[in-house]
Amino acid sequence: MTQMRAAAIAAWFLGVGLAGEPFQPLHALAAVVLLAVLTLILERGGTPLKALLLSFFGVIITCAIQHASPNPLTAPIDYSGQVYYGLYPGSAVVALGLGLIAAASYGRRTAPEVISGVGAAVGTSLFFLL
Repeated sequence: MTQMRAAAIAAWFLGVGLAGEPFQPLHALAAVVLLAVLTLILERGGTPLKALLLSFFGVIITCAIQHASPNPLTAPIDYSGQVYYGLYPGSAVVALGLGLIAAASYGRRTAPEVISGVGAAVGTSLFFLL
């Protein structure tokens, strides 16, 4: 497994975890497809900057897609008639943290397994906490 793929796995789990319940399988599948395409594009000639960008935007995009509510009845009153994306400042902090970890550990031998494992564990725990 490459570091970019590990960062994409961790970004997906963290994005879904930050979105919280209810889990929307079709939205999660759309996020997986989008992250897979981004990973394939950025993986060629990977650099620490590309790992940071993939991790950061992977978490933000996954959280936005998973938390998107096109139903105006479930969106807050201020957002009636619009698509509501439940992104909070904490989502960007977690995304930046994952991006910095992926960039700082780029090229290390055991980094992909650790990044994907820790991202999956933290994302799963955040899903049940939020």
